[in-house]
Amino acid sequence: MNKKLFITIIVLLTMGAGFAFSQSNQNIPYVDIPKAEAEIEELTKANKEMQTQNKELQAEIVTEEDLIEDTQKTINEIEFILERVKAKGSDLYEIYSDIVDAETKVKAKETIDKNRDLRNQLESKKKENQAVIEESQKIIESNKKQININSNKISRNIDRVNMLNASIEKTRTQTQVLNSYIDSVDEINKEAEAVLKQ
Repeated sequence: MNKKLFITIIVLLTMGAGFAFSQSNQNIPYVDIPKAEAEIEELTKANKEMQTQNKELQAEIVTEEDLIEDTQKTINEIEFILERVKAKGSDLYEIYSDIVDAETKVKAKETIDKNRDLRNQLESKKKENQAVIEESQKIIESNKKQININSNKISRNIDRVNMLNASIEKTRTQTQVLNSYIDSVDEINKEAEAVLKQ
């Protein structure tokens, strides 16, 4: 066989094998394996931390929802009593001007004043409880937002870990294939050298 033709065949075989290998798993990049493994460890740790945080945030949501439920019950009770206090006070105020007896009028005036004071206290108590509910709703909204952010990050990290694992596997496979191919090329080189010496 012509020496130049033999060497040309060797070069073509080398190029063809390299091209075929490069066409496989094109979307998966090769990686520095130690760096990739370190990144996987870091991402896994971050995911565990966010999962723990999500559990804590969810537990807080449940607590705040229970508080809202209890507080709303208190508001309902306040509103029920408040309406009765207002109604009784209004009725007494309407007949107040018709009271003739001085002692009775003084007593009525004291009752009206007490009624007004209780009404104001009840309305103030209602506002306090409404503020508690509003604050709890803000906490719940904030927690849900953070949980959503964490969940999206966790999902992206999982995708990244899967890609890194695939890249590690591809890199290891490439190393094995290339080492095997290098050995085969060395064998062909030896054969070529032997032909050249003839």
